[in-house]
Amino acid sequence: MSKTDFSRALGSAFEERCPGLKLFVYDTIDSTSSEAKRYASQGGSQEAVFIAREQTSGRGRLGRSFLSSEGGLYLSYLFYPDIKPADAIMITVYTAVCLAEIIEELTPLDVGIKWVNDLIVGGKKLCGILTEGAFTDDGERFKYAVVGVGLNVRRIAFPDGLSDIATDIETECGSIIDISEISTRLAQRLAGFKKTNPAEYMDKYRSRSVLIGKRVRVERAEKSYYATVTAIEDDASLSVVTDDGREENIYTGEVSVRL
Repeated sequence: MSKTDFSRALGSAFEERCPGLKLFVYDTIDSTSSEAKRYASQGGSQEAVFIAREQTSGRGRLGRSFLSSEGGLYLSYLFYPDIKPADAIMITVYTAVCLAEIIEELTPLDVGIKWVNDLIVGGKKLCGILTEGAFTDDGERFKYAVVGVGLNVRRIAFPDGLSDIATDIETECGSIIDISEISTRLAQRLAGFKKTNPAEYMDKYRSRSVLIGKRVRVERAEKSYYATVTAIEDDASLSVVTDDGREENIYTGEVSVRL
Protein backbone atom coordinates (compact mmCIF):
# COMPACT_ATOMS: atom_id res chain seq x y z
CA MET A 1 0.00 0.00 0.00
CA SER A 2 1.33 3.41 -0.97
CA LYS A 3 1.81 6.21 1.54
CA THR A 4 -1.19 8.05 0.09
CA ASP A 5 -3.45 5.00 0.24
CA PHE A 6 -2.28 4.22 3.79
CA SER A 7 -3.07 7.73 4.99
CA ARG A 8 -6.39 7.87 3.14
CA ALA A 9 -7.58 4.53 4.51
CA LEU A 10 -6.73 5.49 8.08
CA GLY A 11 -8.21 8.96 7.74
CA SER A 12 -11.48 7.60 6.40
CA ALA A 13 -11.74 4.92 9.10
CA PHE A 14 -11.03 7.35 11.94
CA GLU A 15 -13.40 9.99 10.60
CA GLU A 16 -16.20 7.43 10.52
CA ARG A 17 -15.53 5.55 13.75
CA CYS A 18 -13.53 7.94 15.95
CA PRO A 19 -14.97 11.37 15.11
CA GLY A 20 -13.29 14.23 16.92
CA LEU A 21 -10.12 12.28 17.69
CA LYS A 22 -7.06 13.90 16.13
CA LEU A 23 -5.07 11.59 13.87
CA PHE A 24 -1.51 12.03 12.61
CA VAL A 25 -0.17 9.57 10.02
CA TYR A 26 3.45 9.25 8.91
CA ASP A 27 5.24 7.22 6.27
CA THR A 28 8.48 7.09 8.30
CA ILE A 29 9.22 8.67 11.67
CA ASP A 30 11.73 8.18 14.46
CA SER A 31 9.03 7.10 16.93
CA THR A 32 5.30 7.73 17.12
CA SER A 33 5.61 8.06 20.90
CA SER A 34 8.38 10.64 20.56
CA GLU A 35 6.19 12.59 18.15
CA ALA A 36 3.22 12.37 20.53
CA LYS A 37 5.36 13.76 23.35
CA ARG A 38 6.64 16.56 21.14
CA TYR A 39 3.08 17.45 20.22
CA ALA A 40 1.94 17.47 23.85
CA SER A 41 4.93 19.50 25.05
CA GLN A 42 4.27 22.12 22.38
CA GLY A 43 0.76 22.80 23.64
CA GLY A 44 -1.39 20.01 22.28
CA SER A 45 -4.19 19.51 24.77
CA GLN A 46 -6.56 16.96 23.28
CA GLU A 47 -6.37 13.22 22.86
CA ALA A 48 -4.69 12.16 19.63
CA VAL A 49 -3.41 9.10 17.76
CA PHE A 50 -0.08 8.89 15.95
CA ILE A 51 0.48 6.09 13.43
CA ALA A 52 3.43 5.30 11.17
CA ARG A 53 4.20 2.72 8.51
CA GLU A 54 7.78 2.52 9.76
CA GLN A 55 9.86 3.76 12.71
CA THR A 56 13.58 4.37 12.62
CA SER A 57 14.06 4.57 16.40
CA GLY A 58 11.36 2.40 17.93
CA ARG A 59 12.01 1.54 21.56
CA GLY A 60 10.82 -0.78 24.28
CA ARG A 61 11.23 -1.14 28.02
CA LEU A 62 14.54 -0.51 29.76
CA GLY A 63 15.86 1.45 26.79
CA ARG A 64 15.83 -1.48 24.37
CA SER A 65 15.39 -0.86 20.65
CA PHE A 66 12.28 -2.24 18.93
CA LEU A 67 12.37 -3.48 15.34
CA SER A 68 9.87 -1.27 13.47
CA SER A 69 10.07 -2.14 9.77
CA GLU A 70 7.22 -1.62 7.32
CA GLY A 71 4.43 -4.16 7.74
CA GLY A 72 3.69 -3.60 11.41
CA LEU A 73 1.32 -1.37 13.33
CA TYR A 74 3.15 1.44 15.12
CA LEU A 75 0.59 3.44 17.05
CA SER A 76 0.82 5.83 19.98
CA TYR A 77 -2.17 7.22 21.85
CA LEU A 78 -1.87 10.53 23.70
CA PHE A 79 -4.24 11.22 26.53
CA TYR A 80 -4.56 13.04 29.83
CA PRO A 81 -5.42 10.62 32.65
CA ASP A 82 -5.82 11.90 36.19
CA ILE A 83 -3.66 9.24 37.81
CA LYS A 84 -0.45 9.06 39.80
CA PRO A 85 2.82 8.25 38.03
CA ALA A 86 3.06 5.01 40.01
CA ASP A 87 -0.15 3.88 38.32
CA ALA A 88 1.25 4.19 34.80
CA ILE A 89 1.55 0.42 34.69
CA MET A 90 -2.25 0.24 34.66
CA ILE A 91 -2.29 1.96 31.27
CA THR A 92 0.01 -0.76 29.94
CA VAL A 93 -2.14 -3.48 31.50
CA TYR A 94 -5.34 -2.04 30.05
CA THR A 95 -3.80 -1.63 26.59
CA ALA A 96 -2.48 -5.20 26.60
CA VAL A 97 -5.91 -6.60 27.42
CA CYS A 98 -7.66 -4.44 24.81
CA LEU A 99 -5.23 -5.34 22.05
CA ALA A 100 -5.23 -9.06 22.91
CA GLU A 101 -9.03 -9.08 22.68
CA ILE A 102 -9.02 -7.21 19.37
CA ILE A 103 -6.50 -9.60 17.80
CA GLU A 104 -8.65 -12.54 18.86
CA GLU A 105 -11.73 -10.85 17.39
CA LEU A 106 -10.00 -10.47 14.03
CA THR A 107 -7.96 -13.70 13.86
CA PRO A 108 -8.14 -17.31 15.12
CA LEU A 109 -5.12 -16.72 17.37
CA ASP A 110 -4.97 -17.24 21.13
CA VAL A 111 -3.08 -14.34 22.69
CA GLY A 112 -1.26 -14.48 26.02
CA ILE A 113 0.41 -11.69 27.98
CA LYS A 114 3.94 -11.81 29.34
CA TRP A 115 4.26 -9.40 32.27
CA VAL A 116 4.37 -6.62 31.90
CA ASN A 117 4.04 -5.44 28.34
CA ASP A 118 4.38 -8.19 25.72
CA LEU A 119 1.68 -10.05 23.80
CA ILE A 120 2.61 -13.67 23.14
CA VAL A 121 1.43 -16.14 20.49
CA GLY A 122 2.83 -19.66 20.28
CA GLY A 123 5.51 -18.81 22.82
CA LYS A 124 6.83 -15.89 20.76
CA LYS A 125 6.50 -12.13 21.10
CA LEU A 126 3.89 -10.59 18.81
CA CYS A 127 3.65 -7.10 20.25
CA GLY A 128 5.32 -4.74 22.70
CA ILE A 129 3.67 -1.92 24.65
CA LEU A 130 5.35 1.04 26.34
CA THR A 131 3.77 3.78 28.47
CA GLU A 132 5.58 7.09 28.91
CA GLY A 133 4.60 10.61 29.91
CA ALA A 134 5.34 13.87 31.69
CA PHE A 135 4.36 14.85 35.20
CA THR A 136 3.20 17.94 37.05
CA ASP A 137 5.87 19.98 38.83
CA ASP A 138 5.06 18.34 42.16
CA GLY A 139 5.33 14.88 40.56
CA GLU A 140 1.88 13.91 41.79
CA ARG A 141 0.00 13.58 38.50
CA PHE A 142 0.51 13.10 34.78
CA LYS A 143 0.53 16.16 32.59
CA TYR A 144 -0.04 13.68 29.78
CA ALA A 145 0.55 10.01 29.05
CA VAL A 146 1.50 8.25 25.84
CA VAL A 147 1.02 4.54 25.30
CA GLY A 148 2.88 3.13 22.30
CA VAL A 149 2.13 -0.14 20.55
CA GLY A 150 4.36 -2.06 18.15
CA LEU A 151 2.45 -4.99 16.62
CA ASN A 152 3.98 -7.35 14.04
CA VAL A 153 1.30 -7.76 11.36
CA ARG A 154 2.78 -8.82 8.01
CA ARG A 155 5.40 -11.54 7.65
CA ILE A 156 8.73 -10.18 8.85
CA ALA A 157 12.22 -11.48 8.07
CA PHE A 158 13.52 -11.23 11.61
CA PRO A 159 17.29 -10.90 12.00
CA ASP A 160 19.38 -13.49 13.78
CA GLY A 161 18.62 -13.48 17.46
CA LEU A 162 14.97 -12.50 17.00
CA SER A 163 13.55 -15.22 14.76
CA ASP A 164 13.37 -17.68 17.65
CA ILE A 165 11.59 -15.29 20.00
CA ALA A 166 9.41 -13.05 17.79
CA THR A 167 6.56 -13.67 15.39
CA ASP A 168 3.89 -11.89 13.34
CA ILE A 169 0.20 -12.34 12.61
CA GLU A 170 0.64 -13.42 8.98
CA THR A 171 3.08 -16.19 9.92
CA GLU A 172 0.87 -17.43 12.74
CA CYS A 173 -2.47 -17.60 10.94
CA GLY A 174 -1.78 -17.13 7.23
CA SER A 175 -3.80 -13.94 6.92
CA ILE A 176 -3.27 -10.22 7.42
CA ILE A 177 -5.55 -8.01 9.48
CA ASP A 178 -6.43 -4.56 8.24
CA ILE A 179 -4.37 -1.85 9.94
CA SER A 180 -7.30 0.59 9.83
CA GLU A 181 -9.58 -1.89 11.54
CA ILE A 182 -7.28 -2.76 14.39
CA SER A 183 -6.24 0.90 14.83
CA THR A 184 -9.78 2.23 15.14
CA ARG A 185 -10.85 -0.55 17.49
CA LEU A 186 -7.86 0.09 19.70
CA ALA A 187 -8.36 3.87 19.70
CA GLN A 188 -12.02 3.44 20.65
CA ARG A 189 -11.14 1.28 23.62
CA LEU A 190 -8.23 3.39 24.81
CA ALA A 191 -10.56 6.38 24.86
CA GLY A 192 -12.52 4.52 27.53
CA PHE A 193 -9.58 3.93 29.88
CA LYS A 194 -10.60 6.60 32.40
CA LYS A 195 -14.11 5.13 32.74
CA THR A 196 -13.09 1.49 33.13
CA ASN A 197 -12.94 -0.31 36.47
CA PRO A 198 -9.37 -1.61 36.99
CA ALA A 199 -10.73 -4.77 38.61
CA GLU A 200 -12.30 -5.75 35.30
CA TYR A 201 -9.17 -5.59 33.21
CA MET A 202 -6.85 -6.89 35.93
CA ASP A 203 -8.82 -10.14 36.03
CA LYS A 204 -8.58 -10.41 32.26
CA TYR A 205 -4.87 -9.62 32.40
CA ARG A 206 -4.26 -12.38 34.96
CA SER A 207 -6.26 -14.90 32.94
CA ARG A 208 -3.97 -14.33 29.94
CA SER A 209 -0.71 -14.46 31.89
CA VAL A 210 1.93 -16.81 30.51
CA LEU A 211 4.00 -16.45 33.69
CA ILE A 212 1.78 -17.42 36.63
CA GLY A 213 2.98 -20.76 37.97
CA LYS A 214 6.15 -20.66 35.86
CA ARG A 215 9.79 -20.58 36.94
CA VAL A 216 11.44 -17.42 35.60
CA ARG A 217 14.77 -15.67 35.55
CA VAL A 218 14.63 -12.28 37.24
CA GLU A 219 17.26 -9.91 35.87
CA ARG A 220 18.15 -6.86 37.92
CA ALA A 221 20.98 -4.44 37.30
CA GLU A 222 22.95 -5.80 40.23
CA LYS A 223 22.08 -9.50 40.09
CA SER A 224 20.02 -12.24 38.48
CA TYR A 225 18.19 -15.10 40.17
CA TYR A 226 15.45 -17.67 39.61
CA ALA A 227 11.96 -17.58 41.08
CA THR A 228 8.48 -19.01 40.58
CA VAL A 229 5.64 -16.59 39.77
CA THR A 230 2.74 -17.03 42.17
CA ALA A 231 0.39 -14.15 41.29
CA ILE A 232 -0.15 -10.76 39.71
CA GLU A 233 -1.39 -8.34 42.34
CA ASP A 234 -4.05 -5.65 42.00
CA ASP A 235 -1.33 -3.01 41.50
CA ALA A 236 0.03 -5.18 38.65
CA SER A 237 3.20 -6.10 40.53
CA LEU A 238 4.48 -9.63 40.07
CA SER A 239 4.57 -11.86 43.16
CA VAL A 240 7.31 -14.48 43.15
CA VAL A 241 8.96 -16.97 45.45
CA THR A 242 12.69 -17.19 44.86
CA ASP A 243 14.47 -20.54 44.66
CA ASP A 244 15.80 -19.95 48.17
CA GLY A 245 12.30 -19.37 49.54
CA ARG A 246 12.03 -15.56 49.72
CA GLU A 247 8.73 -13.92 48.76
CA GLU A 248 9.05 -10.78 46.64
CA ASN A 249 6.92 -8.33 44.72
CA ILE A 250 8.50 -7.13 41.49
CA TYR A 251 7.56 -3.79 39.95
CA THR A 252 7.93 -2.73 36.35
CA GLY A 253 10.99 -0.62 35.61
CA GLU A 254 13.10 -2.59 38.08
CA VAL A 255 13.72 -5.83 36.24
CA SER A 256 13.39 -7.98 33.19
CA VAL A 257 11.66 -11.33 33.63
CA ARG A 258 12.38 -14.23 31.28
CA LEU A 259 10.96 -17.72 31.10
